[in-house]
Amino acid sequence: MAVPVLVAQTPPPAPPPPPKARDVREEQRHIADYLTYAASDLQKGLERAGANNLDLATVSGLHAVDQMLQCSKLMDKDPYHVEQVRSWFFDNDAARSLLRDNFFKVLKPRYDDLEERLDNFAHNLKDRGYSAVLVTINKLRAWNTANDAATKRQIEREIDQVVTEVSRQAAAKVGGGSDASTGLHAGWGGPEAGALGAPGSSENAQSLGNGITAVAGKGGVILSDPSGRSATLAGATLNPDGTARLADGRTVDLKNAAIEPDGRVRLASGETLNGSGGDGGVANANSRFVGTDGGEIVIPADFDWKNGIATGIEKVFVGGRGGRLIRETKVTFRPNPSPGQPNTFVVARENGEVRSWAFDVQTVPGTEKKSTGSLTIAFELTDRNGATGFTIEKWDISGPGGSPAVSNSAGAQATATFAASGEYTIQVSGKTDWGSAFTIKKTLPVGVE
Repeated sequence: MAVPVLVAQTPPPAPPPPPKARDVREEQRHIADYLTYAASDLQKGLERAGANNLDLATVSGLHAVDQMLQCSKLMDKDPYHVEQVRSWFFDNDAARSLLRDNFFKVLKPRYDDLEERLDNFAHNLKDRGYSAVLVTINKLRAWNTANDAATKRQIEREIDQVVTEVSRQAAAKVGGGSDASTGLHAGWGGPEAGALGAPGSSENAQSLGNGITAVAGKGGVILSDPSGRSATLAGATLNPDGTARLADGRTVDLKNAAIEPDGRVRLASGETLNGSGGDGGVANANSRFVGTDGGEIVIPADFDWKNGIATGIEKVFVGGRGGRLIRETKVTFRPNPSPGQPNTFVVARENGEVRSWAFDVQTVPGTEKKSTGSLTIAFELTDRNGATGFTIEKWDISGPGGSPAVSNSAGAQATATFAASGEYTIQVSGKTDWGSAFTIKKTLPVGVE
């Protein structure tokens, strides 16, 4: 008779002990640290963008997104850890309540506010031709909503790849930390090249034969040939079959077209079309611009062009375009044709008058009036530097009690009557006498007896 073989059973691993309150406090301290690091990187990005170092501003923004990702990894688990806390020396409910309040009333609002400011910064960079930060912050949102570990790991690898590659290119260009422009806008060729690269590198480019490609751009249809020469058919619309509807309403066939040295487009039929581009001529908003170091330069879309020279106001905002305005600079860009690169202009930048802004919403002394069930206060927007070259277009005040009655919607001062206590958000929209629109927000606690 066979003797049964007894196999020792390995006991399942014991579950980890519940976290102690001090462990969760340490976890929350690390969350706060990551938020501080991310805010610091964002501030550096804003400063670099303000100095028109858009490549390095992109690097700072990417590092901020990476810090937010590390923060998200901890925040993803922290509420669960809070509810597991068991304390031998303190009331469990009291310990969990303190940790829960710190997460939901302090850390989570800080994260949400920082994400919003970083998103505004990313869109501001995208408006100036740099999309890397917006690409990665969208990936971060995808990480936060993913339900399985494999998807999260893949997103982490994608974010890390973009951050690492763009930072490597920046270091190679500037020798490890200079604030000079790095030209990453034109040079990035990673997996997001269609989003991060120069205008005209879109994955929607059509091959027209003879090495010519066409892509739909903001100013019309942009054609490029293997030599690097390009031309823009202003106001034209590209069709999927390789034809284009011109600004005058005609439809022409672009297949087997050629770009002439003077920027004209010669169709296979022999007809020539006027196009902006070529080996020289006068620059315009559709031309390619580089600095003396070869790094790409983006001239703001709202600058005025006259005789090949662009002038305008360069604006620096905190919180994205149209947010808190902190600096204005009168700038002139003087492009000169590049001798060796078609449709490319080397730009000389001239800075004119510069002014800084330190806007603040304050209560007007002596205007506070209390009565049963209401409180009336006058507010004013001032610049702490003493400047007065701005006008107010609108006051908006909102809070838990709804929108209080506001005496006037425009002007430097406004009087509001509150009927309920709580925290109210005051939002002031205005414009400087240089034409820069801005919005200033301030939170104010109000107590109504």
